[in-house]
Amino acid sequence: MKRILVLLLICLSGTSLAQTQAPLRLSMPEDAIAYLRLMGQTESSDDQAHTRLQEVLQSLSRDMNLRAALAADLEKQPELVQQHPWLDLLAMVEAPAELVVLWPTGATAAQGRILVRGRSRLASEEVLNQMLARISQAVDGLQLIQGFGGKHVASLRWEDKMDLLLVLDPASRVFYLLAGEGVTGKELQDRVAGLVLQQTHPMLALEQRIDTTATGPFLWLDMPRALYAWTLYAKPAPEMRQRLGLFAGVRAAALGWGRRNGRGRLSLVVDAPGNMGLAGMLPPVKNDYSSLYSRGEPKWLLALNLPGQGLQQMLDSLVQASLKPGEDIPTGKQALGQALGVDPDRLVAGLGPETVLFSDQAGIFLAVRNTDPDAVQQLLDHATANYSVEHRIREFGGRSYHHLNVWMLPEEAAKPDQDPLDAYVREFFVRDHLYWVRDGQWLIFARLPQPLFDRYRLEDKTALGDWLKTHQRQRTENALLLISARIDDVPRMLYYGYLTVYQSLADLLDMPFDPFAFPGAMDLELPDQGSYGVQLDLSDPYLTLEFSFEDNPLEILSGGNTATNVAMLGIVASVAIPAYKDYLSRSRIGEAMNLAAVVKNAVAEYQVSTGHLPVDAAQAGVDTAQLLAAQKIIASLKVTNGRIVITFGEDDPGLSRKTLILTPYGIEDQGSVRLVWRCGNSPEPAGRRVVLATQGGKTPVHVQSSLPARLLPKSCR
Repeated sequence: MKRILVLLLICLSGTSLAQTQAPLRLSMPEDAIAYLRLMGQTESSDDQAHTRLQEVLQSLSRDMNLRAALAADLEKQPELVQQHPWLDLLAMVEAPAELVVLWPTGATAAQGRILVRGRSRLASEEVLNQMLARISQAVDGLQLIQGFGGKHVASLRWEDKMDLLLVLDPASRVFYLLAGEGVTGKELQDRVAGLVLQQTHPMLALEQRIDTTATGPFLWLDMPRALYAWTLYAKPAPEMRQRLGLFAGVRAAALGWGRRNGRGRLSLVVDAPGNMGLAGMLPPVKNDYSSLYSRGEPKWLLALNLPGQGLQQMLDSLVQASLKPGEDIPTGKQALGQALGVDPDRLVAGLGPETVLFSDQAGIFLAVRNTDPDAVQQLLDHATANYSVEHRIREFGGRSYHHLNVWMLPEEAAKPDQDPLDAYVREFFVRDHLYWVRDGQWLIFARLPQPLFDRYRLEDKTALGDWLKTHQRQRTENALLLISARIDDVPRMLYYGYLTVYQSLADLLDMPFDPFAFPGAMDLELPDQGSYGVQLDLSDPYLTLEFSFEDNPLEILSGGNTATNVAMLGIVASVAIPAYKDYLSRSRIGEAMNLAAVVKNAVAEYQVSTGHLPVDAAQAGVDTAQLLAAQKIIASLKVTNGRIVITFGEDDPGLSRKTLILTPYGIEDQGSVRLVWRCGNSPEPAGRRVVLATQGGKTPVHVQSSLPARLLPKSCR
């Protein structure tokens, strides 16, 4: 395991080869038994519209070079790199980074290979050689045999047992690494040359079930060959070999974190014909929630879906467990049918597969599909006649409401109520009430009748199937277990959580941070709720466990020491912290507009008193040097023939040397002249124009701003 970790660390150092080669996921070698994508491209190919929060979170990775700040911090603290060489790599790696384990048929442990493809942030072979030298000094047993040179190849050796060769294309910064015992340059060359574009590899089918964007972390295993290779390499004990027999029917497995259908997914998918033996216990699940409605939009939902055939098998197991010596299952079922008053096979066949507990605007309900109402009625009639059960039907608003009053311990029903307190305790703990209505093929249960009354008073209905598909983006047709919810305030808390993390990282790296420049959650128009779900799917041959989430998942970020905090920066930078650069620039422009307002008032007063425009700021009575002394945003503020020209300084790269111009216009207004300002890229003011000029006859000419339009105030667009 330590060897593999070291290989991963080394492969992420900045090496690269021609980017004309397809990614490894699209050129999988035939002898690949495992694939690992450490990270993918930051740009998503998901064609679903992202939420406003996602757009904000993604934009920072394009606008800010946080990894450069990480690298600068590491240079200040070389002892960290000595103790944790992977930190050096963290600052240099670029997406995508892929790893494939190669195991030719019949290969021995010594013939296994690891092939890595990635991209470096650096193209300088000299800098990369320095990095490899630092890593080899920090990692025991690792030697740098040869750095990058004329052939763009570097070689290392691990404990005299494993060779590592890297080849780099400085132009594209793409690299390949091949690791294994006795690896040669020719083998690396042949391996890279043999990569052929092919999009039919079985791995891609599993990847599509997890991440259609192919950007998130992803692991795939060819289970039979991977387990065989692992047993040759690790030589496990006999007990462990026996445990591996549990995976005998598994063809492949995949674990990934990505996006599908507009939602984030953290999924484990197992490709196992027969579902690892579960098919013998449970038939394939097939659900349909299209005919089940909530009132208003559901708040949460929990569904357990057991097919009728599966219930039959469970019934047989229960009956078999209760048989007396000499009895068989048919005899046991006959006895059970006499006790229930209905054929148990018929009763079970009419139930399911869907059982749904959900909450909506009317209350909390349990819905069970029932396609044989007569069997249920026979059960109720028999229970009422023979047991301590009362079943009543009340009619309200043209609908039948069922009430079931059950003594949980039948013998308690006949006891006289000698003591009032004893009677209350017995009633509370021993009796139970259940209320329900029939709604098409569904029995809708509640603890009291009032939620059922409200359910049918509310006209706003939502089909649960549509809600799960459209709002929650969950595939439900094969879900054995399904949990789905919309949680209040999660997008807002997530956004502020990112800001808090970024503030800590800015403190750590001594970076400028202005929390007042960030927009509020209301400014971003974040949704009030976030949708989340968990489900277990059973559809031969796939067995899937999936967690789905809206926007970005809450990152597990911990502090405590500098190394951990720097690692946090790498994580946050790769996922993207909420964008704020534009908002920071807008706030600075707003501050400049406030200063310009002082000059605008002075120009207007001069024009009213003299009938002319001032030639410059001094003539208007403004000391611009004093006005700008307390700030660092504006490099200069000039007045030319009444026109105000603001030039920004270099503190903000997005504003550096850009100009914002405000031009006065005279508009006739009931016999007088009203001064109106035209700002930036805004159109000419409406109204009848009056020519304004200096005493020397010079008139101002408006010029549009050189600032990006997105940064301009609304009045200047």
